[in-house]
Amino acid sequence: MNKLYLALFLIVCSPLIVADTLFITLEKDNALAVVDGVTGKLLKTVPLGQRPRGIAFSKDQSLLYVAASDDDTI
Repeated sequence: MNKLYLALFLIVCSPLIVADTLFITLEKDNALAVVDGVTGKLLKTVPLGQRPRGIAFSKDQSLLYVAASDDDTI
């Protein structure tokens, strides 16, 4: 299932966009995938609340916020 989400994400993204690290919410797995942006290799999976959806970095990019919609948590 994780490979499917990664494939869909990479298809949607422009090939001109390069990031060292990708953060992808896995809504049905209630987790966040951390992926190497160069190799596409899954670095780790972080368990989250129910149905994670929105992702946002803090202004200084030191924190990553993930909204879990079914838990009403961030």
